[in-house]
Amino acid sequence: MFEVCLVKCIWTHPEKIVQEAFGYGGSSNSDGPKVAILKRFISLPFAPFIGVEVSGDGWNSGPLQRVTWGTTDEQFLCTVADEYPRTVNGSELTYEFLLENNLYEGWLRPDTGGGDAPRLKP
Repeated sequence: MFEVCLVKCIWTHPEKIVQEAFGYGGSSNSDGPKVAILKRFISLPFAPFIGVEVSGDGWNSGPLQRVTWGTTDEQFLCTVADEYPRTVNGSELTYEFLLENNLYEGWLRPDTGGGDAPRLKP
């Protein structure tokens, strides 16, 4: 079995604003986009590769975008697509909704290294 850490970022602002803020010549400020970094630890019977999707009980990773091997942790580190607030079929998918939904699906936000975006209130 291969140990895998999936990593997903959820942004507080829409994709266009994030790209403008962090694109060429852009800079971050206190009112600018913030990110929540989520992780999910799984075991696979094969080595992960770019493009493969992994799913389980009620969750789906989406296509893996980057795969690296960590010699220290002896596990694969795989990134999936970032998520941004947006409107889908007239429904507003806010940062809070996206974060809450992913945590419900079993993604974890580390206490340290989990990004600078606000945490959900208990």
